[in-house]
Amino acid sequence: MATSTRQALIGNISTNNGRQTTETRCFLRADDSFSASEAVYLRTQKDFRFSMSAAKCHPMIQFLAHALVLVAIWTVVIKYLFPMIFAAAYGEPMGRYIYWDLWPLAHLWLARVLLTQAPYQRYLAVAMSGLEIIIIGWFFYRFLSAPDWSIWRTNWFINKLFVLAVFVALFTFSLTKPGWFTTSKESA
Repeated sequence: MATSTRQALIGNISTNNGRQTTETRCFLRADDSFSASEAVYLRTQKDFRFSMSAAKCHPMIQFLAHALVLVAIWTVVIKYLFPMIFAAAYGEPMGRYIYWDLWPLAHLWLARVLLTQAPYQRYLAVAMSGLEIIIIGWFFYRFLSAPDWSIWRTNWFINKLFVLAVFVALFTFSLTKPGWFTTSKESA
């Protein structure tokens, strides 16, 4: 396939809007930021960026997946980096103010599952959202019965409000809009 702009065909993306299947060809311009050999490499290899962008999920699911990434980053900053910097500034042990858990990794995993449209995405969204809502609800019940508005607990509370909002939206959409959770194989 020779063209004057030296474009390299990466692949076809098929989307199904319920009535007709549309096929779009994805091109990289080899003379922009990739050499011709890099464009051929991207065409022959299943590049992660291409597989992520090839999956066309519902815009709200994309939004919630990106919100999960932002919440995970924010959680790492609030729960790990800020307390470590504070402890270092005052000469205290690095882990003194840290509350260890692996929820940021779970949030990133769920975001990736939603963006790549794994077949189990809706079930995982319902299960993880339900679990998060129950856990955060219990934490709020315990916290609000005897609130401690220190810098640590205030940061934690605000972070959990946003996490709760994302998971309530995800839980609601997973139960009421199952069509939004189609896999890439179903839409092809």
